[in-house]
Amino acid sequence: MTLRRFLLQGVQDATHADAVGRVFAADAIERGLISVAFVTRGGVDLIAGALAPHADRTTVFAGIRNPITSIQGMRALRGLGVRLYAVDTASPRIVFHPKVYAASGGARARVVVGSANLTRGGLGGNVEASIVADLDLTAAADAAFLKEVSDALLGMPTAHPEHVIAVTSDEQLQEMFEQGRLIDEALPPPPPIIGPRGGAKREGSALKPIKLRTAAPGRPKVPPVAPPPPQADEVGGDETAPPVGAAGEFVPVWESDPLTNRDLNIKQAGTSTNPTGSMGLKRGRLPKEVNFRRYFRDNVLAALPWATHPKEAGKETTTGRFTFVIRGVNKGTLALSITHDNRTNTVMYQQNQFMTTLHWGQARALVADAGLLERTLTLYRGAADPTRFLIEID
Repeated sequence: MTLRRFLLQGVQDATHADAVGRVFAADAIERGLISVAFVTRGGVDLIAGALAPHADRTTVFAGIRNPITSIQGMRALRGLGVRLYAVDTASPRIVFHPKVYAASGGARARVVVGSANLTRGGLGGNVEASIVADLDLTAAADAAFLKEVSDALLGMPTAHPEHVIAVTSDEQLQEMFEQGRLIDEALPPPPPIIGPRGGAKREGSALKPIKLRTAAPGRPKVPPVAPPPPQADEVGGDETAPPVGAAGEFVPVWESDPLTNRDLNIKQAGTSTNPTGSMGLKRGRLPKEVNFRRYFRDNVLAALPWATHPKEAGKETTTGRFTFVIRGVNKGTLALSITHDNRTNTVMYQQNQFMTTLHWGQARALVADAGLLERTLTLYRGAADPTRFLIEID
């Protein structure tokens, strides 16, 4: 008979460290299984005593490329001797998030499924909730449930071989750290958008984002955001890049459709058309009621110092500073020129085409990358300084 109980850590006296300890307390464990989004050394230490006797029969899946999973935590797991997999979705928009602790042997199994990560907070300090179940494997329903859990998780390396990576050495973990896929617990927490830090080279992912069988609900369309008043003494200001990722520093103002060769200035094989060096700012995910042909000039970029175009009648031109974050890595800040066509008698206007154009300039070397095709470009504007912008491609 299955025994189930509900654990609400922080409200009840019991902790997830207690529950996971009981999962691995049996003497006759034949197989253990752990899946978590985040791992830290402190979390591993809390269950190391219970896990160590069964480590050689335990498989652990741990999410990486997030601001919590650390090289110290992953090394601690490897040191215990578990079979370790790092799960890299290759996108900050897709989080590997399941929290499962299970062990089975003979006719019994214990499972904890809920919200607790393999961190000190997850196992004791946070308010976390889980279902705790003792399974009777002689009961067909219990055996089928455990098989469903095990098959789903253990099938991931085969289903997603590029994203679910067997970790077999500390050198491999060091490389992941240098690539920005693991953090160092000895350093301050990185910002949400991770750039070069602690001497690590922090390379962007060459992987395409993981392809899931379920799609996220449609993102809400970005509503127009009225710009704050311009700071006159800052327009055309210094050359330093704003720090990236501080809470509230940038607000999203536009999100593109999936990026094309034309957007990214990649010459398409079999065509004679050369890249234009620019990207038209189209409707993207703006609501239909927004006049996107004026939205960028009158709203997003309104605080920039616009001037009459010196060569093309009816057009205006300006320059803005854009920080580039590509596949999670801060690539620095560049000055880009923008043009806007005010004419309403052109073919472009009559066909409801874009009227504002972003010219890539030096940024062309960053964006002309086939690995960015079908990804999304999100444009952010400074919350306090509307003359600063951030372009994120993921």
